[in-house]
Amino acid sequence: DYKVKITSPPAPMPPRRLLVLIFAALPYAIFSLISPSDSTAAMPRLHRPPIVYTIAGSDPSGGAGIQADMLSIHDFGCHPVTVPTCLTSQSSVGVNGVHTPPADFLAKQLNWLMDDMVPDGVKIGMVGSVEVVETVVEFLEGMRRREKEDGVGEAQGVVLDPVMISTSGHKLIEDETLEVIVRRLMGLCDVVTPNAMECRALLDFWNEMPGGGGGAPCTNDLSAPSDVEDAARKILSMGARAVLIKGGHFASSPDHSQDYLLASSAARVTGSDPRPRLCDAVRGLWLRGPRFDTVHTHGTGCTLSSAIASALAAGRRARAGAGVRGGGAE
Repeated sequence: DYKVKITSPPAPMPPRRLLVLIFAALPYAIFSLISPSDSTAAMPRLHRPPIVYTIAGSDPSGGAGIQADMLSIHDFGCHPVTVPTCLTSQSSVGVNGVHTPPADFLAKQLNWLMDDMVPDGVKIGMVGSVEVVETVVEFLEGMRRREKEDGVGEAQGVVLDPVMISTSGHKLIEDETLEVIVRRLMGLCDVVTPNAMECRALLDFWNEMPGGGGGAPCTNDLSAPSDVEDAARKILSMGARAVLIKGGHFASSPDHSQDYLLASSAARVTGSDPRPRLCDAVRGLWLRGPRFDTVHTHGTGCTLSSAIASALAAGRRARAGAGVRGGGAE
């Protein structure tokens, strides 16, 4: 037997509550009639969170690449904009395949986003082909031109994490790609963050490249502080404004990790502010912290570089609000 339950119709919504809902939905209805670019322009720029682009590879495990960048950027109170340069087949322990989409589609994404969401900072990760590097270079050059045309007071900070070698030692990019990175991309970057393996690869290639640094390839393990300091100076000669050599792979201390930061800025010892810089082309800065005894280091480089880009973006936005011109990575 079927039983039918007869219920009374719902009571009408009180007029007062109905008016509240209508007024609450009114702004969304208005902005839905405006194009995305117009709605973004209508919002005061200083009231929006800093925008940070991550132009890097995609990691389906979520531990590295643009997925890790998103978390890091968000933790700094910035808005992440993710532009994948390649798709990877990987887990938390290794990579077994890389697919690079057409470079013209990468350019389409970057140009379309730039018309709507101008970045305050940019992080660049894995760029696996010559075409991808050249596309990124053209985007950065266009961004710089736009800054000058719009009269932007301070350039966006650009951070390069030169992903070239996997944790297992597998080479991820070819020499032709590395050459374009060194010759064209490095000079557009404010900070470069190589680990020990990437540092040696950059130096070896720079020494062998026509018109490069010359001299014997760097074959040591960079365990001595003087070796690291010399390597930083050579990387700066490739055009970057600052280099942070990460010490996670150094074997100098089992209890501590030491990173080395060196900038290309001239020493500031005269003028209105006679105080020396914390870090410049004359004096580097060693950053020392306790070493964590763990094998779970997947994505740490991505997290660090996107954090630096976010900090630069937040500083740029804060100075713009205060009417103060800063010095980017300085």
